[in-house]
Amino acid sequence: VSLDPGLQGYTQPRAEALCRELLRRTQTLPGVRSASIAFSIPLGYYNNGAPVYAEAQAPSLSHHVPGASLNAVTPDYFTTMRMRILEGRAFTDADTAASEPVAIVNQTMAGRLWPHQDAVGQRFSYKAASGPFVTVVGLVHDAKVSNLLDAPGMYFYLPQTQHYQSIHVLQMRTSVPPESLAPAVEGLVRQ
Repeated sequence: VSLDPGLQGYTQPRAEALCRELLRRTQTLPGVRSASIAFSIPLGYYNNGAPVYAEAQAPSLSHHVPGASLNAVTPDYFTTMRMRILEGRAFTDADTAASEPVAIVNQTMAGRLWPHQDAVGQRFSYKAASGPFVTVVGLVHDAKVSNLLDAPGMYFYLPQTQHYQSIHVLQMRTSVPPESLAPAVEGLVRQ
């Protein structure tokens, strides 16, 4: 379910409160096993990307700065999407705008930025070579996110609480036919 509270005039704090409440209520619907909110979903039509700078690996003038795609997600995203955390941890409710900036990277990004090293604990910036930096707290397996035919590219995830986007996509994993929950979810959004 896609929604953009910004189009309805919601400020960031009001939109964040709406999404927290929508997610809380969705998770209590009969037949919902897990639910999450993200900026985008695999094979979705919203995409976001940025150049990435590994800390202490300043690119030379002749060196191309690699780019990566990114997504802002809530803590249950990886469970809902059945994406296994290989090392480190998933996001938690403790990852907030007031806490240390963190990220989860895919295997391709880890291998390219930190070959033969553990990615967890490394830092990178998606703003500038001088920072600000985010700390890698988890490594997730590569996934097809843009195209089923292309090899996975560099990809990282940020907690939605640390990287606000007006566009939100609610995902649910259900034990019942998902279309049977559409009226209930539409009712929650209206409420």
